[in-house]
Amino acid sequence: MALHVAQYTLDVTDLDLMAGFWSAGLDYRVERGDDGNAKLHPTPERPAGTPTVWLQASDTPKRGKNRLHLDLVADGDPGGGGTAAARAGRPARRRRPVR
Repeated sequence: MALHVAQYTLDVTDLDLMAGFWSAGLDYRVERGDDGNAKLHPTPERPAGTPTVWLQASDTPKRGKNRLHLDLVADGDPGGGGTAAARAGRPARRRRPVR
């Protein structure tokens, strides 16, 4: 069963600026929440399964790299996480060094 990205999540300090930037760049529709965050949705012309973007408002400016959070779902997992969460909990296989 394959995994795919369902949503990208970004922390932002200026929600209006970033919603405008990302929605224009991606041609996404903005849905503002009552919680001070925004969700960007792909237009209906996009293929099914095109990821959404969640802009999470943050009062604290970040120094250095801004981390990106990916929400993964497994094909055939309508709950959106059972199999993906199980895979995420498994340790990665170690590879032997090439000599």
